[in-house]
Amino acid sequence: NPGYGPSNGNKILRNYISKSGDYGILLSSDGLVKDTIIAYNAIYDNPKMGILISNAGNTGTQLLNNTLYNNPGNSLFYYQAAKPTVKNNLFANGGSATIYSDSSIGNNGFAGAPLRWDGSSIADSQVVTKNSSFKVGTSDFVNPSQGDFSLKTGSAFINSGQDVGMSTDIKGATLVGLPDIGAFEFGGVASMPSIPPITGAPSVIPSATTKPCPLKNVGDADCSGAVNLADLQIWTENYLAGSYASKADFNSDNKVS
Repeated sequence: NPGYGPSNGNKILRNYISKSGDYGILLSSDGLVKDTIIAYNAIYDNPKMGILISNAGNTGTQLLNNTLYNNPGNSLFYYQAAKPTVKNNLFANGGSATIYSDSSIGNNGFAGAPLRWDGSSIADSQVVTKNSSFKVGTSDFVNPSQGDFSLKTGSAFINSGQDVGMSTDIKGATLVGLPDIGAFEFGGVASMPSIPPITGAPSVIPSATTKPCPLKNVGDADCSGAVNLADLQIWTENYLAGSYASKADFNSDNKVS
């Protein structure tokens, strides 16, 4: 809305964006959003479009290493004058991806989502003739129904990206060698953060004669007297599974949130 003024220099990094009302990501129709970095996102099952840059004034956008899957309207659409950087994105099982030859482009992958090149649809067999860095393959992902678009062994998209200055994928896994195309690094394992124990915490598990779990409200799921990786694991397993366990409900609101 022009009444709010511009919003420049935003970063949209490492998100799962799914089943929205219309678009996965929509940049301002008034051209007031510039220099946006959209990187390492999984954007899938959005009914209209995966990414829409809806005004030629939305310049400076960088689209890097996103996986777009089953966005039937368009996987990507932008106005030519916006000239975003479009690199290392994987367009799979969805509507066409609009790319203009005068944008900064390279190493994008196509797996069942057509390329719309300079305004004309291009058959898969002709994709590489339009840009030799593009790759064509199959959308053979580990578990797309659960949002896991990790590449399987032998994928044409492994080690087929180019260095765009990023160091970790959507899960926080470190990139090794050339980045893969898409948001998921093949074989990547996310490192877990180190969480120091709380100063002054009890050194033993509370007994039946003491307060059951004095640090429960700050995340001590296993009542060990310290908040550490074991507690993070308990919370993560319940949160990702959508299940409820009282030990992972730190604020006693009957939710794991």
